Amino acid sequence: MKHLNRYKVFETLNSRGSKSLTKSEVREMINVNCKVWLDGNAHSTLFRSQKDMGPFVYTDARGTYRGSIENIQLHVVLMDNLDCWKEYPKYSEGIIGLSDELPSYGNTLYEMVPFDNIKIGVCPSATIWESFSKYGYEFGQYIYATSDFLELCHIDPDNWEQLDGGTIETRLKELGVPEIENCDGCKFLDIMYRELGDGDYNGEDCFNFIKDELFNPEKRGFKLLTYDDNFDVSYDKQIWCSGPVVLLEQESAEEDYTKEWFKE
Repeated sequence: MKHLNRYKVFETLNSRGSKSLTKSEVREMINVNCKVWLDGNAHSTLFRSQKDMGPFVYTDARGTYRGSIENIQLHVVLMDNLDCWKEYPKYSEGIIGLSDELPSYGNTLYEMVPFDNIKIGVCPSATIWESFSKYGYEFGQYIYATSDFLELCHIDPDNWEQLDGGTIETRLKELGVPEIENCDGCKFLDIMYRELGDGDYNGEDCFNFIKDELFNPEKRGFKLLTYDDNFDVSYDKQIWCSGPVVLLEQESAEEDYTKEWFKE
């Protein structure tokens, strides 16, 4: 059975633009770049669990690439390439966190301190996988259904650019009603028939259903926020950004690194 390995969701970023910081470096960085956090104006605290990289870590994932830790890349591909996601941070550059301090994913808990005014994507559920489902709790419902459907159509779901030419979009739009009917019985079409009603759908209809319904951020309840004085995220939501962020280790730090300590 396909399932999410919960422990690996928040992969370490030590090879993706991360660097351990000294006390003097982190103090200067936060005082110059993280005034929203330092002044206590943001209404939510963000956390990330990962491999221990010391008490202070700087991460800027812009220009890097992270694939899914599972054996499926479709959600990363679509979020990076569909126009409806263009204002969001690229998920392939995602520094993933949670508005929850429980260290569920990884062996070291860090508080995430975003640089002022960076963009942060907020999921409607505790993981990206739950977020792409009808009710927000079934792991990967739409991801797995759409990936399997594309494979039935002889389209590689893990790469936007297809090896033999075209993209997921252009290849799917080339298919007529008979080719789509050959996939009858698959979960993707069952979902589409349930949502749109029975009918003769071609490949363009299927692509529109993907971008306008199943993987549309507004329809799925995603939010795009700015890390400023109005930043507020409800409890137990996955978030992601491209950075820059500073990570402050929470569990075994030698000192209590309060905001007052950074201001000294």
